[in-house]
Amino acid sequence: DTKNICWKAPLPGRGSSSPVVWDDSVFVTSAVPVPGSPRAFDFRIFCFDRHSGAERWSRTAIQATPHEGTHETNGYASASPCTDGERVYAHFGSQGTFCFTMTGEPVWERDFGDMHTRNEFGEGSSPTLAGNLLIVPWDHEGPSKLVAVDAATGKTVWETPRDEPTCWATPLVAAGSDGTQQVVMNGQNAACSYDLATGKVLWTCGGQTQRPCASAVAEDG
Repeated sequence: DTKNICWKAPLPGRGSSSPVVWDDSVFVTSAVPVPGSPRAFDFRIFCFDRHSGAERWSRTAIQATPHEGTHETNGYASASPCTDGERVYAHFGSQGTFCFTMTGEPVWERDFGDMHTRNEFGEGSSPTLAGNLLIVPWDHEGPSKLVAVDAATGKTVWETPRDEPTCWATPLVAAGSDGTQQVVMNGQNAACSYDLATGKVLWTCGGQTQRPCASAVAEDG
């Protein structure tokens, strides 16, 4: 933990989200316990300087008490943030989806309700940016769906129901053989492809397994 290290920065709380980098900014999320409230958390996004590790800013997206538990190896900040260089997005599942400027000013927020995950294993799917759309996966033990919202305003562009239980995969946006931009999402029952513009189902591929965690990848069509 000392060899070949450029810098270290303390990160309060707990999360299993991946950091994302844009130019000289590093963004990462965490769920920070609220002192005196054993089950309440500050759901926060942090921005660090890529070269020095200095914290540039941090923002509390919301302070909330999760409605259900999570697996002992999973925290409450599992979804990775994403950015297009204009805005940065922090997704905390049942606690909401939040959009900030690159300097940490709030732009919009959405509440999609409460997820109920299998065996209370917790949430983990990350949203995906594709042009002017933010694709939000919502697979759980209740009504599941895939939602595309306007990245600038947070308003729903399309919403497609999914016949799927809990899933921890992240959507992939890739071009099909005809050039159509597709959203490919794994699932327990099937991997499905959706038209990026409309949310229409393009194809499905069954033979999946329980507790899907793997995200789709694409290469050469």
